[in-house]
Amino acid sequence: MLTQVTRIRRYALIISVVWTALLTCSLAWFYFQQRNSIIEIAKAEARITFQKDTLYRKWAASHGGVYVPVDDQTSPSHYLMASRLAANGCSLIEIGSWLGHKDYQTT
Repeated sequence: MLTQVTRIRRYALIISVVWTALLTCSLAWFYFQQRNSIIEIAKAEARITFQKDTLYRKWAASHGGVYVPVDDQTSPSHYLMASRLAANGCSLIEIGSWLGHKDYQTT
């Protein structure tokens, strides 16, 4: 009778160890799948952001820069910008693609 109880305890211990190992493996698998998924999403977002920024800079460069009204944040500089007068009399300055991109990123 004692050997049968010992055998049942041994089987119960083996089953509980195997069950715990299966749960641990399942949790580890889920963790690594989630981590890889998050990394792939982050890479895709980075690619999209880079492509958007590159497209904006190419667009601004293909138009020879962008003309914006003069205000406190965009004051005219004779080194970097060209000035124009709009049809409504408003003074405009040209900002290059790099400065336009920088201003775009900060707002």
